[in-house]
Parts: sequence; structure tokens; C-alpha cells
Amino acid sequence: MFPGKIQKWLPGTLSKKQMKQLFRGDYIGGVTDFDKSADYSSIDLHISNEGYKMLHGSIKPFTGSYSTLLRESSIAEKLEPDSDGCFKLEPSVCYVFKLKEVLHGNLADTNVYGQATAKSSIGRLDVIARLIVDGMSHYDYFDSNEYRATGYMFLEIIPISFGIRVKEGVSLSQLRFFYGDSEESIIKDKNFVKSILHGSHDGEGYLTVDLTNITINCNEATAFCACDFMPEDYYIDIWGKGENEKPCPSKFWRFVKSDNNRRFKLENGKFYILRSKERIALPPGVAVYARAMDETLGEMRIHYAGFVHPFFGLERDDDQEGTPLIFEVRAHNVDVTLADGERLAKLIFYRMSEAAEPEEDPNREEELKEYANQELKLSKYFKDWPQDFNLDEDGNLKLPEETAS
Repeated sequence: MFPGKIQKWLPGTLSKKQMKQLFRGDYIGGVTDFDKSADYSSIDLHISNEGYKMLHGSIKPFTGSYSTLLRESSIAEKLEPDSDGCFKLEPSVCYVFKLKEVLHGNLADTNVYGQATAKSSIGRLDVIARLIVDGMSHYDYFDSNEYRATGYMFLEIIPISFGIRVKEGVSLSQLRFFYGDSEESIIKDKNFVKSILHGSHDGEGYLTVDLTNITINCNEATAFCACDFMPEDYYIDIWGKGENEKPCPSKFWRFVKSDNNRRFKLENGKFYILRSKERIALPPGVAVYARAMDETLGEMRIHYAGFVHPFFGLERDDDQEGTPLIFEVRAHNVDVTLADGERLAKLIFYRMSEAAEPEEDPNREEELKEYANQELKLSKYFKDWPQDFNLDEDGNLKLPEETAS
């Protein structure tokens, strides 16, 4: 059981200060730099150099040992890094990496729960990243009352539109802890929800799609659509780089607009980035999880990073109240037409076990502020849109040097 101080925690999402007590108490190990890894209401998880290619596709979590399964040569093939220590992950192939973080045995029976999701920068790359906790039978989930396994954690990674490169220590996912069952910490006060989810008319927490155009350097777009082709043998690096070292988005994305009736066509198999009409501004005592209305809505799948942290949307540089959230959407089997204002997701509001405290690290604070000022925005692994470009009839970007040639 927890020591007395921790037993006095209120049920809810753990703050950065509370998570630090977990790590200092040796309930969770493998964290090399806690202050850099932890956010207001979650902690980043980092891959190790132990990775596997799943030979027959994804294998969902189960109550047995996932560690043992990965050692079976008929199921998984151990990956060897390139000479620079990096791993190339091909599109539409399933990989599993062991994580550096580990859950220790004394976490059992502590009434701590965990919920994970891919980071927003990863979801916007059209990469699925799902946590597997050894011995748990569900993705992205941890329950100390059921926990009796090794404590190892793994990340299932499936790039879809683009090939990516990863290396030991990069983070593609994050883990949020709750003291007590997360369901018991849900905020259901509709007036409270309306006060922080601007544009919500019923206080139920629904997110609807905004199909109005946004202007980017004199060009209009309702959404960004991933291009069908990739430069030959090109992989997007999943780690921090200077702005000049990142790839230009013009080679990977095109602009798409809605029609005159504010309807938007999702082409079969294409991946899109859209935004919500509702705008959120979170106080320090609230954390949010964004959940699709259903795993599939008809022939359309919504998958995106699900966490929204305290203070999100409060530090805007303009007069807007709150910040929209991003949808990552793919049509399956057939084309799908969206209507402006159609419901795509629902926000779940959780009370914090204790209110989050403002960041003291200026660099971290600047990164969080950048997300708070987002509108329709790509992953941070791309450069900003060029200042000078035109669009062809299909929405592909034509840069001045390309036009001249």
C-alpha cells in the first residue's frame, strides 16, 4: 500500500508533483529525466533499442506474458538498428518496441489506474502507437488491482501514410495516472463543461467538425490531406530537429477545401487533418480525454491523440477564447461526405487529484504555448508552411522555383 501521505490523495488525475512522488517512491522505474518527461497530467514514455517486426501483424494484449510471445521466432523478428542506431519503420507494417519505463511490483493494489495515448505529433503523422502493459488484456490501459505481471511495457507502432525512423529514447506515447477508477473522477456538470468548452451548446462535451476555410499564407484550406506518394526511400525522423532540418510539408500534404454547401468529401483510403468548431480552455484542476464517438463512424475511422492537459488554450496570443482540437480521420472502403458541424468525438472531463502548477521551464512552457495557439496544424516534425506558394487544381503546393521550371 501507499505510505500515509499518498493515501490522502483525492481521487482524480495525478498532477506532475504527484507523479514525481510515484517515481521517488520507486513505484515506476526507468525514468532518466522526470522533469523533462512529465507534463501537467501525464508522462512521456520512451522506446528502448529492443524492437520487433510482427511477422503476422498486430497481436492484441492478453493476460499472459507479452515478453515471452515476442521471443517466438515464428511470431516476431528482432530488429537490428542501422549503423547510426536508428530503426526504419515501413508503412503498413506492425512493430513492437519495449519501453524504457517499467512498472514495479509494489504498485499492485495501490488503487492506481493508467490511461495512455499516442502523442499529438505522432497522431498527425498517421502513426498508430498503442501501449501494451504486460499482463493487461487491453491497449492503453493499466489497473494496479489486476496487475500481477513483469511490469514491462511495450509500444505497438504502425506507420500508415509515411515511413518513419525511430531510435532509443524517442517518445511516441504518454501515460496518465489516476488515483482511483478514472470513471469515478468524470466531471458531469453541464454548465461547468460549457464554461470551458466554448461553442458547446448542451454541455455534453461533443466535438463537431469545422468545415470553414482557414487562410494560410494567402491560400485557403478546410483540411490537409496526406499525399499518395513518398519521396523514394524517405523516412521522417521522430526526434527533435532544428526547423531547417525538418522536411517541407509541400512534398507530403495537399490543401483541400469544402464545397459551397460546407460539405467535405473524404476519399476512400485517404488521411485527413481537420479541426473542431468547439474551442477549449482548461483550468489547472481539469484534464481531458478526447474519445471518438465510436471506433468507426460508418465507413470512417477517427484516430488521434486523446489527451488535453491543464492550461491548454489559456495562453493564446490573440483574442480567441480557447483552442480547437485536431481530428485525424480516414475513410474506409467507400468515399464519405461530412457536413459542417457533424459530431466526430466526445470529450471526457476529469478532475485533477490536485490542481496542476504552472511550468517553471521556459522551453517547456514555450512548447505548450505553441500548441495552445494552434488552429489547423500539422505535426511538429514538419517545417512551417512556406511563405510563398500557389496551389494547383488538386491542392498540391507549387513553390516559386517549381513554377518557374
